[in-house]
Amino acid sequence: KAWREEGDFRAAIESNPEVRKYLTPEQIAHAFSPERQLRHVRAIFRRVFGTEG
Repeated sequence: KAWREEGDFRAAIESNPEVRKYLTPEQIAHAFSPERQLRHVRAIFRRVFGTEG
């Protein structure tokens, strides 16, 4: 829905009752955390480029 309507995916997830049955607001926030998404970036750079970039 967010993709089709150019909306905010996180807001759509947070307001979805089906998702909220299974995930707390804290769990949703954790899933969208930039730190979580980038936590392995140094290892990836080392593996791909042989350096930390």
